[in-house]
Amino acid sequence: RWFSGGMVITLRVLFIPILNPAGIFDKTRSNANGVDLNRNWPRPDGVADHWLPISGTPNPRLPWYRGPEPLSEPESRAILSVLEDRPPVAMLDLHSSGEILIYPWTSKAEPPPDEAGYWQMIDAFRARQ
Repeated sequence: RWFSGGMVITLRVLFIPILNPAGIFDKTRSNANGVDLNRNWPRPDGVADHWLPISGTPNPRLPWYRGPEPLSEPESRAILSVLEDRPPVAMLDLHSSGEILIYPWTSKAEPPPDEAGYWQMIDAFRARQ
C-alpha cells in the first residue's frame, strides 16, 4: 500500500519464479510430459489452429508441442486456478531465454485491443534497462 495523490493504492503482485522445474532440470522448454506449457492453453475464440508452429503444434516431435488438448498439463491447470481465483488487471510474461517481453497474442494477425497499454509497459522496462 502506498499513497498517490491523496489516494491509497493497493497493489498485489504474484511472482511465480519457476513454473516448469522439469524443463529447467532437462534444459528444455517442455515439461516432463514433453509439452510446451506456454502453448498448452485454449486458443482464442475464432482461432481453430495456426499455421505458425511456434504458436503451438499438434506434433509431439517439435519443441512447440501444445499437448493432446488445451490445459492437459497439471502446471497449466494450476496457473489457470490462480488466475480464476485472482483475475489479473495486467500480466507480464518474462522469458529469460529470449530476452523478450511477450504480450498477447501469436494466434491472430490483429493486435490485442489493449495493445497501447502493453507498449507503455514495454517502454517503461526499456527506460529502466
